[in-house]
Amino acid sequence: MGAAPKLESTHVKVLESASKAGWCDCGPGIQVKVLAIDPVKHSVEYLARTPPGHSTGLHRHHAEAYIFVVEGSVTNVTTAHEYRAGDLYYQPVGDGHEEVTGPNGAMAYVSQRGDRDLMAEFLNDKGEVIDNYNLSDFAKMLV
Repeated sequence: MGAAPKLESTHVKVLESASKAGWCDCGPGIQVKVLAIDPVKHSVEYLARTPPGHSTGLHRHHAEAYIFVVEGSVTNVTTAHEYRAGDLYYQPVGDGHEEVTGPNGAMAYVSQRGDRDLMAEFLNDKGEVIDNYNLSDFAKMLV
């Protein structure tokens, strides 16, 4: 066998001591712990936790998302599907929905990948954009 390939420096930033890191407020009722971010591939990995009964409000994804529920439960109000601890679900680019956490709140591992800085837009009842969340916002939380 030949020599192992030489590892080159990378643009990926990883939180190496996640167990010791604090949580960051990410809007009302949501706390996140950013674990890794890749600005070149427009991807972010993070833990999110929310209190009982928290609503995300109507929002639309501009990055695909895989969500693994670690604790508690989350209901997609739009589809009326409940995801519980141990469930993995997928939200494609363009998916618009609202989620509400169950009676014990929720903690989830989230993996998002897109093709630009914009990750999600938050919408009012008329479907108009009232706020957004960007990859660069997550980058500021990686401490």
